[in-house]
Amino acid sequence: MTYDLHGQWDYGNPNAFDECPSGKCIRSHVNMTETKNSLSMITKAGVDNNKVFVGESSYGRSFHMAKDGCYGPMCEFTGSRTESDAKPGRCTKTSGYLANAEINEILLSGKMSKAFYDKNSQSNVILYEGNYVSYMTPQTKNSRRDVWRNLNFAGSIDWAVDLQDFTKTDFEAIPERPKSGESCIEGDELTPDTEDLCNFSCKYGFCPESLCKCTGKGKLRDLPSTTNRDNVEAYDVLSVDMNRLCKFACKYGYCPPEICQIVNPSTGEEEEEGEDDRVPGVVTVPPDYDEDSIKNRDKNDKQCYIYKDGYQEPNQLEGCKKACQETLDEAAEEGRTSNYGCILWSPQSKGGRGSIPWRRLPSSGSLITGGQCSCDNWLLNDMVDTFIEALPAIAQVRCVILRCCPY
Repeated sequence: MTYDLHGQWDYGNPNAFDECPSGKCIRSHVNMTETKNSLSMITKAGVDNNKVFVGESSYGRSFHMAKDGCYGPMCEFTGSRTESDAKPGRCTKTSGYLANAEINEILLSGKMSKAFYDKNSQSNVILYEGNYVSYMTPQTKNSRRDVWRNLNFAGSIDWAVDLQDFTKTDFEAIPERPKSGESCIEGDELTPDTEDLCNFSCKYGFCPESLCKCTGKGKLRDLPSTTNRDNVEAYDVLSVDMNRLCKFACKYGYCPPEICQIVNPSTGEEEEEGEDDRVPGVVTVPPDYDEDSIKNRDKNDKQCYIYKDGYQEPNQLEGCKKACQETLDEAAEEGRTSNYGCILWSPQSKGGRGSIPWRRLPSSGSLITGGQCSCDNWLLNDMVDTFIEALPAIAQVRCVILRCCPY
């Protein structure tokens, strides 16, 4: 069990640290040096390396920093030996402990203030909302497995695989309404990205705190009639709560097309052109788009996803084409080359392709990561124009070769 080398339980105990008189120093719970020291105690006692499986964690240990931004080995954390001030995960709901699935969700949301690989501890770290979290990415685990293999250890054991990623079940699970009949009956959006999904869903008791804010509690309303819609998912396929909101709201009649999409259309007869596909009598919340909302909608429209295996979902590229259409039309009117596509820039990608925070798509199992639609990239335009201009010369050279050098 070469993890949990440090935790909230160490608070005030200087003997739990190397050079920490206060006993409250922030240290990685998967520090590589301390991991090797732990293993050496076993092997020095006479246990053969090939009989030892090295433990690795699929979760992070978190501390609330006493001074925000101070996370070095002599910086301190707050709380007590039995109580952590760190923000709990929305699923694990335990202060001082975050599943890798929750950590990845934080990374994708952009809520962290810093994310990096700590060379001293050889572990990954994120800082968010005054908290320090140490953990291991799949790339870090693989690099350590190479070390254990070279040292002839038997292998590694992961605790635990169900903490690594959200599954299809998580994306589809909607909490049962409380038996007491009392719950949230009013809510608002924490981000314009949800349109009015929170406004609608919170009225009926489903108000996920990662995206919505409950503004009133009381006796639950009766649910609207089910509209028997096809299966839906959010365009943001990596957001668990966004997908759950779409499934809940669309089921009961409010399904904003800018946020939610049907993924398996019914196989019945096609509707006549122009016919409204809304079920009569469904409950809707008319959106009220202010200037900030419109800007956020434009930003959302330019979100896309990149597949690790190089395959690009055609529908995703169509989304980029739609987002770039105005620019493409302008280029066509001017008679010049233009382009569109999906690109990635992330602080996590500085170390190359291997350090990109890939996530598994529940529906297909493919590894994907979030990107942004790129419209009318001048460098690509210039490269294409140069190539097109060179085509006649290339053709002439080829023709001369064919004519002068028969064989």
